[in-house]
Amino acid sequence: MERDYIPNDIGEFNRLLKFFNDASDTLKYPRMRLQLGDYKFAVLVRVAKGKFPGSIRITDGDDNSILFGFIGLNGQWMPTHHKLSRWVYKELKKLLNSTPSKLKAYSDIWSKCCFCNKDLTDDNSIKVGYGETCSKNWKIHNQWKRK
Repeated sequence: MERDYIPNDIGEFNRLLKFFNDASDTLKYPRMRLQLGDYKFAVLVRVAKGKFPGSIRITDGDDNSILFGFIGLNGQWMPTHHKLSRWVYKELKKLLNSTPSKLKAYSDIWSKCCFCNKDLTDDNSIKVGYGETCSKNWKIHNQWKRK
């Protein structure tokens, strides 16, 4: 498989890593669900054990999860050999520039919080794509209140 898309710049995903680090203050296993493209979504979860403890694992979220790659502690993308890893990488790059709309895209399709996967019930939560409790856990409560 062609792997020329692997970035050489360490720290490319540091903002996303910091977002997860902040959530780790209140959550044991921070998890985020994202709509990537028209048909696929990814689950990003902080890994506690295994080969890359502390990294963020990116899967398709199914019961038999397909692993697309990791975001390492240095913020670098570490892909697997899966055929969609390149596509997932490109979608994650887009995420860095449009996090609020990506979080909203998941809830628009599934009507659930992009963090805890619970049903969204109030208008403000539906508008932003996550609930008030999760906004506090992820330290984005000010954005939630402004909507």
